Amino acid sequence: MACDPKFRKALLEKGKVYIGWEVVTVDDYTTAICCRRCQLYGHGEGSCKAEAPTCGKCGETGHKIEECKANTAKCATCSKFGHSKEAASHITASVDCPARQHAEKRMVGRTAY
Repeated sequence: MACDPKFRKALLEKGKVYIGWEVVTVDDYTTAICCRRCQLYGHGEGSCKAEAPTCGKCGETGHKIEECKANTAKCATCSKFGHSKEAASHITASVDCPARQHAEKRMVGRTAY
């Protein structure tokens, strides 16, 4: 649902709203764009300048996630930014990904509500 900035703020402060006979939780819907080629945030595959693809499952360069044969996950984005092995033990763009969360916070911070 789209609304003006003042109404958005009021809804977020309330946290819940009645629609008909149902109580609906109110939250911002934010998702950062993650490139399926290089696994970095902020652009899509169509505008990516990476020469070779990076896998979103194992984090290795040279193949895409559809071709991956790895048994363990390693986030390419978290690995590129120096996160520990434990902190990067998820697929790229996972909901729990610290890099994704950071990208989404930056996106919200730049949005003029």
